[in-house]
Amino acid sequence: MESAIVLITHKPKEDQLDFFNNFLNYKMYVIIDDNSTNYQYLTQKYTNIAFIQIENKICYESGFIHASLIGNNITCGFGWDKALFCLSTMEKEFKYVWFLEDDVFFYDEQTLRNLDTKYEKEDLLCNSNFEEGKLYEWLWNSIHINYNPPYYCGMMCICRFTKNMLNSVKEYANKYKTLFFIEAMFPTLAKKNNLIVYKLPQELITVTYNTKWDISDLNKYCLYHPMKDTSQYSQIRMGLCNK
Repeated sequence: MESAIVLITHKPKEDQLDFFNNFLNYKMYVIIDDNSTNYQYLTQKYTNIAFIQIENKICYESGFIHASLIGNNITCGFGWDKALFCLSTMEKEFKYVWFLEDDVFFYDEQTLRNLDTKYEKEDLLCNSNFEEGKLYEWLWNSIHINYNPPYYCGMMCICRFTKNMLNSVKEYANKYKTLFFIEAMFPTLAKKNNLIVYKLPQELITVTYNTKWDISDLNKYCLYHPMKDTSQYSQIRMGLCNK
């Protein structure tokens, strides 16, 4: 069964599109949060990528909202809401779906394929220790969850779902007409639904909140966040090619 990659961005960057357009083993989607421009013209150049734009009101009407909400603050628009809505309601089924934000770096397509092979059974693959959250710490007081504790959290800037995980998100949205902050939502839903997870996979512990990565820190096997300057990605990959 085919797998998919979903890049979540406000406005697409052509250097990233050049990279993903060459992937052969994944169906590639780009979720664009910006609706001020119709970006479908990009399909003429990037023939292996499907560009998706939907109106914000569709998220409200479907209950796919607040995936980026902390307290009263939306951290990154509706991109995650739209991505989760699109893939959860899509008729096509995928073996795995990789979701990633546009400041995540990895070497190439094989990096993800290696993880799919190594962690074949996991319904949610992400940087989480899956330990019960201490509700007097972190952001717990700013997140509303329609479950009783325990809750769980982790860094979700890039993560991999199976159909079971997508269904868990869809069922929560359908029942409660809302979602909640992804860093709490994904690990919590996985645990509440008895899905298969893996504590702190070594290739994803490099997905962090604010580490300043030096090129010498990088390798071909791990996923890295944050790396904001995407214009440097190609040069970094060239350097890694010789390692």
